[in-house]
Amino acid sequence: MLKITIACVGKLKEPYWREACAEYQKRLAGFCQLTVCEVEEERLPSEPSPAQIASGIHMEGRRLLARFPAGAALVALCIEGAAVSSEQLAGRLENMAVSGVSH
Repeated sequence: MLKITIACVGKLKEPYWREACAEYQKRLAGFCQLTVCEVEEERLPSEPSPAQIASGIHMEGRRLLARFPAGAALVALCIEGAAVSSEQLAGRLENMAVSGVSH
């Protein structure tokens, strides 16, 4: 069964977001093994310099990457990235699974 890990920076603080996440994990249980892991957000000063921001992003990235086994396919989701539909994302996941990627 395909293992999907969603690693994100920060924590889901609102109860309704945690409930929605649990509901999706329940709905997808028959199709994949879905895990959500949250990594600590890097603390920055109130007015960080560009170098401090870059360093913070680097440290958060290292924490995220540490959550995945070697050989796992990684898909970065970012608000600045290209938008894809649910169907397109499902197609990409299916292509990865067919090509032998299990995580």
